[in-house]
Amino acid sequence: MTAPWPVLIASPDIENCRHIANTLERWGFDPVWASTVQQAREVLSSRSVPLVFCEDRLGDGDFRDVIHAARLAPSKVRVVVTSRQRGRRQHRESVEAIRIGAFEVIACPCYPTDLDWAVVHALRDAAQETTAA
Repeated sequence: MTAPWPVLIASPDIENCRHIANTLERWGFDPVWASTVQQAREVLSSRSVPLVFCEDRLGDGDFRDVIHAARLAPSKVRVVVTSRQRGRRQHRESVEAIRIGAFEVIACPCYPTDLDWAVVHALRDAAQETTAA
């Protein structure tokens, strides 16, 4: 990479953001934090952000709103939903997230290996998209 790849972290939980940001910085990415859907929309409309880690619940909405905002962005955005839900509710929300366009769903707290896997998966998808064009 010639310049840091910006990655949006949409989460109201500062500790979760730090945890994800530390992993992303190890990869050489530029983490950008948004604590609300509105802030995430502003970032997505003003910057080219190819990857978003979005917590399932934000103060003014949820992952559905962020996925919708990502669809409106000028370039392709891969949204990874991080979920604190457990059991059947987690399963239902994970299926819903993928159905409406999430790139991936991982459980919180996010393990570094899960974050690494999501990043590698996103990089591979971006590379395949570039070579197909």
